[in-house]
Parts: sequence; C-alpha cells; structure tokens
Amino acid sequence: MSTNEETKGLLSELRVIVAALDAQKEHIFDSIPDHKLALEGQLKNITTTGVMLQSVPKKLAEQIKSIVPDIAEKLDALSAKKIEEIKSTYQTALQEQLKSIDQTEEKVRLLTESLDKFSRKRIMRFFLGIIISSIISVGCATYAASYMMQTFPTRVTIDKPENIILYDSEVGLWGTDNVKVLKGLKKNDRKNKHKY
Repeated sequence: MSTNEETKGLLSELRVIVAALDAQKEHIFDSIPDHKLALEGQLKNITTTGVMLQSVPKKLAEQIKSIVPDIAEKLDALSAKKIEEIKSTYQTALQEQLKSIDQTEEKVRLLTESLDKFSRKRIMRFFLGIIISSIISVGCATYAASYMMQTFPTRVTIDKPENIILYDSEVGLWGTDNVKVLKGLKKNDRKNKHKY
C-alpha cells in the first residue's frame, strides 16, 4: 500500500469518526434539555427535602416538649411505685431480722439460765460431796479414837522396880532412870544375847 492510499484510508476513517462524533454531539445536545429538566426536578426535590429536613428538628423539639411532661410524670409514677416496693421489701426483711434477733436472744437467755442452774447444781454437788466426806472422815476419826481409847491403854503404871522387857514394840517409857528397859527384842530371836 502506498502512502496516498493510507492517507485516504485514514481520512475516510477520520470522517467516519467525526461523523459519529457529530451524531453523538447532536444527540448529547438534544438530550441536554431533558437532563436539565430532570436535574431541575431533582434539585426542586432536594430543596423541598432540605426545607423539610430543616423543619424536622423544630417539629421534633415541639413534640419532645409536649411529650416530656408526660414522660416525666410516668417516670415519677414508676419511681414512686418502685420506691414503695423497695420500702415494703425492706420493712418485711427488717421485721424478719428483728423476729430472728428476738428468737436468738430468747435462746441465749434460756441457755444462760440453763448454764446458771447447771453451775449451781455442780457447786451444790461439790459442797455436798465435801460435807459428806467431812462427816464420814469425822465419824471414822471419832470411831478410831474411841476404839483406840478402849483397846489400848493410855497410861500404864508399873509398880515393880525390876527390869521390863518389851517384845515387838516401839513403846517408850518415861522416868526409867533406875529401871533397865530392853527394846527391839523379838520373842523367837535366839541370836539376841539380851533375851532371857
């Protein structure tokens, strides 16, 4: 292919492209008024929506102002009801605690009385045991003393000035300066030289 032909081919392609661009341009220019109208409609809608959105806070504030007293009254009523319920529950719990404390106090009082009675009985038994033991001891001692007084003489008078021999005895004699007393002798003691 020659350059001329290439140039002609390019020019024809260029004409086709320019024609297509012109057709597109005319189509775009023809559709601009329609787009303009649509955009203007959308702009009107946006403006209306904006105005409505600007009025929403005012309307919302007015509605909130009108609703707030009702809400406050309802909240007050609910809180008063809740406070009364809490007071009632607290009073019931307090009454139960006081009743439990009274019962515990009564049990402690009864237990203390019981312990006091037990202590008194124990002390009485102790002293009764001491008294009975003392009576028995005194009785036994009296009986033993009486028996010894009757069985064993307390004073012996010896008229003979001779020697006195005491077998198996630890008895001592007073005033034996002139009399010879042999002590520690046993009757069957053959080894004892003092035995008669």
